[in-house]
Amino acid sequence: MNMHQGAAKHLNFFRSKDSLIVASIVPLLHPMFLSQKDFVYKKGELADEIYFIVRGRISYVFGTQNVVIKSMQRGSYFGDIEVLLEVSRKYSARAVRDSEILIMNRQLIHLITQEFPSLWDEMRETAVKRNKFCDKAFVEVKELLSMQKSGEISQIDVGAFKDKVSEILKYMHPEKQTRKRSMKYEDVVDRIDKIYDFVFGSQSLDK
Repeated sequence: MNMHQGAAKHLNFFRSKDSLIVASIVPLLHPMFLSQKDFVYKKGELADEIYFIVRGRISYVFGTQNVVIKSMQRGSYFGDIEVLLEVSRKYSARAVRDSEILIMNRQLIHLITQEFPSLWDEMRETAVKRNKFCDKAFVEVKELLSMQKSGEISQIDVGAFKDKVSEILKYMHPEKQTRKRSMKYEDVVDRIDKIYDFVFGSQSLDK
């Protein structure tokens, strides 16, 4: 774990992994340095790399104003959703501050699929869950911005907002829905408050 000046020991992805996996992958990661507001990639680009944050903070953003959907900090990894789902980049990824990341390129990704299939399956399962969370955050932010523009934000109906978001997500994820714990009214209100603060206070929508 002394590769890349010991940076790998701070990456959550590798902490519980077998030593063989760590020794096979970490030395092959490539470092990349970003200045504040630099883009790692942009929406619509080919997705063939996964990134691990050694230092700094990276956010998923969309639109001309680079509205933040989700922010990731040291120890996290990103870019996996589109790679695992085999789609182009759904959002842009941008450095919130000066950052250092490690890159898992397409050759290394191919090695994992061939040599560590169980790890690849684990990554795919995680990517599916992350995809749903990011889509939900994206829909919520877009709806709040739309309501702000129309002036409806001051008279928001929590129930109606929740129902609208759910309906949109059904079209985005048409697969069979599993039964989940229903959200309490207080949870919904708290979520709306966080999004409201984000829209008017430039806060990020971290989970």
